[in-house]
Amino acid sequence: MSSETIRRGFHVAGATNIFGMILISRGLTNELLRELDPALFGDPGVILICVWGLAYVALADAFEHAAKVALVFALEKAFYAGAWLMWLREHGSELGDIWARDWLTGFFFSGYGIVDGAFGLFFLYVWARHRKQTQ
Repeated sequence: MSSETIRRGFHVAGATNIFGMILISRGLTNELLRELDPALFGDPGVILICVWGLAYVALADAFEHAAKVALVFALEKAFYAGAWLMWLREHGSELGDIWARDWLTGFFFSGYGIVDGAFGLFFLYVWARHRKQTQ
């Protein structure tokens, strides 16, 4: 993967967090999102997810000099992917009802962990690539 592709990956990850959360949370007005997982998706959680997105964008042009930060991002994404799997285990049977109440929130809860897991693997790759190059 080229450095330019990696740089773009950081921008896509950032945009996904920032604009995705603004959309899904409907500008912090989505009550169902809060109801379904208040710890992660209450207003403070949504804002912090956007801040993580800003951090991804901030590192995009400097990842080669601070690749260890990409490992931190991978761990953060693993946390959210794991939280999604635990949520699915407890509430997955409710997804049909959630989709019926609000398709956007249903869509989000059906797959946000897959997206976070994919970005987590991307960040892990960035860290491993840099580590390999510096050995």
